[in-house]
Amino acid sequence: MKRLLLLILLIAISGCADSLVAPQVDTSPPAIFHELWNEFALRYPNFDSRHVNWDSLGAYLSARITPATVDTDLILAMDSLLMSLHDGHVSLTPTHVQYPTNAKLRYENTDSVQEFNLHIVSQDYLGETANISSSGKLIFGRIHDTIGYIHITGFDETEGESLWQSEVDSVLQSLWDTKAMIVDVRGNIGGEAYSATDFASRFTKSSRIFLYEQERVDHSYTDLSAPQPEWLNPRGATWSKPVVLLTDRFCISAGEWFTLAMKTLPNVTSIGDTTQGAFSGRLDRELSNGWLYSMAFQKNSDANHVCHEGIGLIPDIEVYIPPRIAFPGDTVLRRALQFLAQ
Repeated sequence: MKRLLLLILLIAISGCADSLVAPQVDTSPPAIFHELWNEFALRYPNFDSRHVNWDSLGAYLSARITPATVDTDLILAMDSLLMSLHDGHVSLTPTHVQYPTNAKLRYENTDSVQEFNLHIVSQDYLGETANISSSGKLIFGRIHDTIGYIHITGFDETEGESLWQSEVDSVLQSLWDTKAMIVDVRGNIGGEAYSATDFASRFTKSSRIFLYEQERVDHSYTDLSAPQPEWLNPRGATWSKPVVLLTDRFCISAGEWFTLAMKTLPNVTSIGDTTQGAFSGRLDRELSNGWLYSMAFQKNSDANHVCHEGIGLIPDIEVYIPPRIAFPGDTVLRRALQFLAQ
């Protein structure tokens, strides 16, 4: 009897052990390609805005993939898949494989991006008034002593919300007696949305909706959640004098949230070039073979429910950038000063 019980116990333990063994994960090239394609098919909300037929593209590229496909060819097909979206929040990062992918942002070689040089701004326009905040994110000073200038390099502050607010307060207070303000977000590659909204809140005297957020809710590519408003609320002492906002094609993500918020204000005029056109938050994920990818997961629209994904925010005054050899300096900033002198 004891032998029978022992045998039953051993069989039970063996069965439990088998049930605890993880199922075999398919990491073959076709499976990895489909995994990436399917993740975007389930979650990505901007196929319509970016005019991409995801089903057709997936079928076309997957036909090239077989179990014998080598890593470099698999990466090329997957990168081509993601490149079709032209989305600065979408990228592929293969681990343990040396291969260039689409991690670079769009428009980085455009004239407006190539011309902007913060050293030239500090040296030729701010001079001895040039200063930098404790985090290094805000470069500020005075032009002709009467115009305040603040360049925001990014909203990815790491010291905490209260310290960021204190830093912004300090910089604005140092320029409070100027007659106009130039806020420069050229080259701003984003960061925390709350930091962007907090900065913009210093320029409004009334609450207003500046953006609506949506996410995917179903397998259908166009089924999205109800639009959720983002509000811009005044905070502390607010600036109501003229503001010029400088933008370029390298302004992206939280930089575009800030731009969108500022463009709702009556005392703000935007000058420069169109922004990147990538407003969503970013989701970083891992494929079954360990390769990494990032995905945009929101559809964001302005206060009038117009989506600018893939297009960007067009400035009120667009500036043509001539060859620097003929017109050295900062053409956009020079145009801003001409505007304020009118």
